[in-house]
Amino acid sequence: MPQTNIPSGSNLAVKAFSVALFTKMARAATFHRRMTGAAPKDSDAARQLKAQTTDSGMPIVEIRDLAKGAGDRATYDIIDILTGKPVMGDKRLSGKMMPLEFGTQEIRLDQMRAGVDPGGRMTRKRTKHDLRKLAMANLLGYNATLMDNITQVHLAGARGTQNARDWHLPLESDPDFADIMVNPIAPPTFNRRFVAGDDAFGDSMTSDIDNTMSLSLTVLDALRTAVDESEYPLQGVKIPGYSTDDDEPLYVLRVSPIGYGQLRATSTDKDWNTLTSNAIQARSMSKHPIFGNGDLLWRNILIKQTRRSIRFDIGTSVAEYTDASTLGASANTVQFDRAILLGAQALAVAYGSDDRNGYHLNWHEEETDHGNRVETSTSIIKGCRKLTFTLDGVTTDHGVVALDHYSGPAA
Repeated sequence: MPQTNIPSGSNLAVKAFSVALFTKMARAATFHRRMTGAAPKDSDAARQLKAQTTDSGMPIVEIRDLAKGAGDRATYDIIDILTGKPVMGDKRLSGKMMPLEFGTQEIRLDQMRAGVDPGGRMTRKRTKHDLRKLAMANLLGYNATLMDNITQVHLAGARGTQNARDWHLPLESDPDFADIMVNPIAPPTFNRRFVAGDDAFGDSMTSDIDNTMSLSLTVLDALRTAVDESEYPLQGVKIPGYSTDDDEPLYVLRVSPIGYGQLRATSTDKDWNTLTSNAIQARSMSKHPIFGNGDLLWRNILIKQTRRSIRFDIGTSVAEYTDASTLGASANTVQFDRAILLGAQALAVAYGSDDRNGYHLNWHEEETDHGNRVETSTSIIKGCRKLTFTLDGVTTDHGVVALDHYSGPAA
């Protein structure tokens, strides 16, 4: 039976592959997607594409209701908790109402494109259908990795110096870096930066980090206490099927392979068995994709290893707050990594819609070189920004804490 051949540039191909690729990206087991929530089913693709926002109980919240492409800005609002005394008995309540305090984050959107040239006619021994599948697979992997890069850098508040093959995002010194990030990266606020070996936020600066400041369960205990004692504690991550309470919310900690190894090296076999068994039990309670193989769970901190690290080589100029309001920079004397502790609503991602097909992602095919080549590209209109608000006059990252620790040779 002859196969139906959709010609290059066909509107049918544009629509079918735009929706299919965005749906595949929404289901991919990437850092960005695991932190956003459960992936949609294929049958729900159209509904998900038009949804207003994803689950606000997750670290990453996506805004997808910019359907008409009205401008290149989006806003994300958050309401602070009510504070004040109750009014008792028959005392008058009038004039004693508590105000609603709003924080608003503006997110700029821009178009991000990537393309594939599969070669000329004589180098291609596949049908157009196969070429499309090959192009989709490669563009899916490329876009997903780039999205993870951008997400991680915004959350960490720094690009770092790692530059391996799975870093599609260039270093900050690259002239295109700011354009690719779309929105400015913001260093961790003073009350959201923790250095291994300290007991409170802001105790140490970059220049103070030395080779004794490795990760350990003792460090995680101190971090957990600092977060719980904070005047503005992180909101917990809400996972379907995994029950928590307000006294011990769930957080997610992303650590580098070196940080993960340091935890193993400094933990007793008994503690390590507890870490792994706790994670296995949590995974059995919920089938949510946030849980994965190799996870650890300690004091309701879900510890996940990531191979892409925010790492600072010796002598790197690192932007940092020296107090609650003063932004400066200092250089490190040892190599260190930045782990990130995530609560709910740490990052907002806004998607615009392409005016040619009405979807967040556009698939484009174009014959070039007098019909000898068929180039394929994708474009996504989006923008990411860490959610940072002013609470009682204090600039505060809403849903993320930076945890810096030594990552050089063992002392």
